[in-house]
Amino acid sequence: MPRGGAAVALLQPLANLIEPGLRTDFVRFGARRPAHVVSQSPDKSAIALAVDSHVNSRHREHPESGCSVATLGSELARENSAARHQMSENVKGWLETLAQFAPGSNAAEKMRAATGTYAAMIGGLIIARAVEDPHLSDRILADVREFLNET
Repeated sequence: MPRGGAAVALLQPLANLIEPGLRTDFVRFGARRPAHVVSQSPDKSAIALAVDSHVNSRHREHPESGCSVATLGSELARENSAARHQMSENVKGWLETLAQFAPGSNAAEKMRAATGTYAAMIGGLIIARAVEDPHLSDRILADVREFLNET
């Protein structure tokens, strides 16, 4: 993966293609909006479905088609561009949707739970990609899924 401005340069054409009204949020990278993920399985809790659909080996092994936040988030943090703006909208969308299904007795508690869940999902994926040992990487993904599905 290119670093710094090179990564952003690769993403910039995509950000230019995504009109705010379309709300596709990096669909071309395979990152699905949580509402779409949630609608796929009525038998599972919405949070568990979102966790299982993102914290997995497919996303780990294919950053080019997996979660764009885990792949490019740290690079875009140094930019002031349309791509960073679109990434921000993507993150807001995830947080707002996860908060709808998160535990809590008020909006602040639900948003705190959603933020913690999303941060663990993204962080777990980044760490699993970073380690050399494939068994450790698998364990990280499994531990993060189990931890989030228990909370």
